[in-house]
Formats: sequence, C-alpha cells, structure tokens
Amino acid sequence: MMSVARRSALVLSVLVAACSKDSTAPVKPVSVENAVSTVPSATVGTALTTAPTFVVKDANGNAMANVGVTIVVSGGGGSLVGAPVKTSASATSVGTWTLGTTAGPNTLTVTVSGLPPLTITANGTAGPPSKIVVVSGGSQSAAALASLAAPVVVKVTDQYSNGVAGQPVSFTVTAGGGSLSGSATATTDASGSATAPTWTMGRTNVPQTLTATSGAASTNVPATIATAYTIDVRFYGGTPDPNIQAAFQTAVARITAMSTGQLSSVNLANSPFNVDTQCQTTGVGSLTETISGLVIYATVGTLGNNILGQAGPCGIRSTTRLTIVGVMKFSTTYMQTMIANGILNDVVTHEMLHVLGFGSLWDQAAINLIVNAGTDSTGFTGAKAIAACLALPGGSAAKCSPRIPLEHGRGAGSDDSHWRESMFFNELMTPVINTPPNPLSAMTIASVGDMGYTVNLNVADAYSIPSAAIASLQALRAAQGMGLPADWNDEIVRPTWSIDHAGRATRIVRY
Repeated sequence: MMSVARRSALVLSVLVAACSKDSTAPVKPVSVENAVSTVPSATVGTALTTAPTFVVKDANGNAMANVGVTIVVSGGGGSLVGAPVKTSASATSVGTWTLGTTAGPNTLTVTVSGLPPLTITANGTAGPPSKIVVVSGGSQSAAALASLAAPVVVKVTDQYSNGVAGQPVSFTVTAGGGSLSGSATATTDASGSATAPTWTMGRTNVPQTLTATSGAASTNVPATIATAYTIDVRFYGGTPDPNIQAAFQTAVARITAMSTGQLSSVNLANSPFNVDTQCQTTGVGSLTETISGLVIYATVGTLGNNILGQAGPCGIRSTTRLTIVGVMKFSTTYMQTMIANGILNDVVTHEMLHVLGFGSLWDQAAINLIVNAGTDSTGFTGAKAIAACLALPGGSAAKCSPRIPLEHGRGAGSDDSHWRESMFFNELMTPVINTPPNPLSAMTIASVGDMGYTVNLNVADAYSIPSAAIASLQALRAAQGMGLPADWNDEIVRPTWSIDHAGRATRIVRY
C-alpha cells in the first residue's frame, strides 16, 4: 500500500506537469486590421507608390508574426505581385499593387483562417487626357438653318476611356456652314463631359460637322440636313469639267435644302421610260427604276447664239404635275466665260429650278399659277409667293399684288417664265444672270411652294427689291459692260409626258 506521503508527491507532480503544458499552448489570432487609416490612390493602370499594410493581432492587441495569410485582388481588376503568405512581426505589406484601368475603387481581400476577411481599398484616378468621344447628340438631323433638337455632349477621357474632369473643350463648326449660339468653350464636369452650345445647321444640304477640341485631342460630330426630296443628276455625252460637276452638286445641295418633302413614287419597272426618245437625249436608254424624287439628265454641248442653257421637265407626275425626269443642256461656247465670271453656280441653280417647274409648269391645269400670259400684264398668282414678295424690303402692293410681274417682250425663252428683269433685277430667277450676287429670294422659294412642293423659306438669301431708279442704274451699268452680257438668256423646256404611278406615259398635247 502506497504511503500518504508518496501519494501526495505523485499528485503534486501531475499538477506541475499540467501547469507546464498550459503555459506553452499557441496564441490564437483574434483580428486582422488595416494598418493605415487613409485610402491610398494612384493613376489607373499604375502601382501604388506606398503599398498598404495590415496587422494580425492576438487577444492582447499584439501583432503576430508567421500567421498564414491569403491576399487576393477582389475588385477593380488590378494585379498584385509579391503578396506574402505569412505575416511580419509588425505591419505586413500587401506587396506591389497595380490598380485596374477603370477609375474608382479597387479592393484587396486579406484572409486569415478562422477570422472575418479584411478588405483594403485604394482609389484609381483618371490619367491624363488622351481622346474625346461623343456621348450623345451625334448623327442628328435638322432642317437647314434650324437647330438640333438635342445638345451635343462630348467626353474627354484618358487612354482607358475614364472621364477627365476640369478640362477645357472648344467647339467649332468645321463643315456645312452652320453656326453656334452661346459660348464656344466649356469645361468638363466630374464625369469628363462637356456640352456644346446650340448648333444651327447651314443653308445647304451638305454634310454638317462640329469639331470638339481639348488640347491635342479632337473629335468630329456629324449631322445632316433633314430633307426627303432627292435630285439625282446623271451626265451624258461625256464627263464634264470638274467645275461643272461641282456647280451641279452645289445646286442640288441648295435646292434639296429648300425643297424638303418627299414626292409620290413612280415605278417604271413594267413600263420603261425611254429617255432618248422621249426627252431628246443621246445614249441614255430607258429608265426601269422607281423614282420618288427627281432625275435630271445633263450635258454640255452646242446651243443657239446667246443661249447659256436649256432646261425643264420632260416627264411629270400625272397627279401633282410635278417633275419626275428633266433635262439640262449648257452651251460649250459660254461655259468658260461663266466659270471665269463666277456665275456658273447661279446659272446651274437657275436652270435646275426650271426643271423643278419654275416657269415651266405654271400653266399645268393642276397648278395654274399664271395670268395674262403673252401680254405686258403677265403675272404669277401664287398666294405664298405674293405674301413673300410683300414681306421683302422694297416690297409693295404695286410690285407684288395681285400678281407678281413676269418677263414680257424678251422672247419665247424668257417670257412668262421669269420674274420681270426691270423690276427684280439681280434676283436669281430673272431672265438675265447678273454679276454676283444673284440671290435666291424667299419669293422664289415660296413660288415653288405654291406649285405643291414642301419648302423651307428660312434658306432664302437676303434680297431687297430695288427701287426703279436703282434698277435703271444697274441696267445702265450692265449695258456699259460693267456687268455680264445682258443678251445672255436661257430657254425653257416644257414637259411632253405625263406619267402615272405605274409608269404609264401619256403624251401632253399643247394647243
């Protein structure tokens, strides 16, 4: 039997051993904390200059070394190099942290087994300006000399498309002849965006462009003139001089900005229209397409003495009596003189308006806009043109109402189909093309509206009806060789065919 003393010694030995074992148990981490109170930042796509640090602590708040840790990029799309797998005796660096390319918060997640994860945040800021992009308002359409419905908004960005705030942006109309209302400069907001001033379209149907510039970066914002009226010019008998082609393009751009409504379609697929036979062209052949606007066949050749050009409708719509197919012929003899004197654009536009029907369709029953033809009291009776005439500077009842005086006594090519030269002088649609300017007045545009076209009066040129004394002086200057030859005229081509919607052509008989 064990003695009492011996049993007491054994119990004491067990107790000492137990106490010794408790004193060597590992210390457990109880928290993982961010060692820096401020949120670091750097330019997107670059590494933080100073890496963030964290601390793993025990129950007494002491930093713990050699604790296993996992660190991963959890937001912002950046990358991490040299991340530790165990903690340091003090604050532990996360490694080299390169931020993602999107401006805003980037995050790392630090995980220690058994503890809630720690999220460390850094802020990525936009880099230097690199480009400008259109945010909204691009590729809009508006009538000539009208403003776009929505403002143009652009954004200055860095190379990664992050908006850059506080950048100056300048806006300039670089094509189309439009204008801006308001300050042409702006400063980008917090998102990098800047709004352009109100953009008003130009006078003619050509591509419109607004350029936004910030530093070395720029972008072009396109817009178009709203019009549903189309004119397709097709040259025959050889390709004309580039100056002549350009004059036709200018005329088309001007007239399609002036006349904006779509006309009824005519389908020629089952009833081909032979242009050579029915319009006296050469080498053109037959039309078999659907036409919803106007097709013009144009050439440069030999015409009569003192005749600059011949133009007018060939085929017209059977319902509205408006032109489907027209012809324009110009004199080789006078072409270079017209180019040299700067009147070619005016001449081509003048003749193209005859193709639309100015002076050439007024006597059609569905239009009927002329009275007292062939007499000295010949005149145009369209209500819209009369109102526009009265509204012009120099307009009066004596000059504009109850009819607008037309030319008489100059010859068949001019009479009853032009505004009277002695009264309206240099207006584009008098029979003589004068030394520029030859303005396209609101009176002429309104007269096209009287025929049934949808028109935009805003595109008219500035024009004043001259007094009798001024008109006489201008005529005298022209006669003395201070203008262009007063005996230069054009000849009107009258329509010969009426075409229905299915392409069936009927000859127009004149009595």
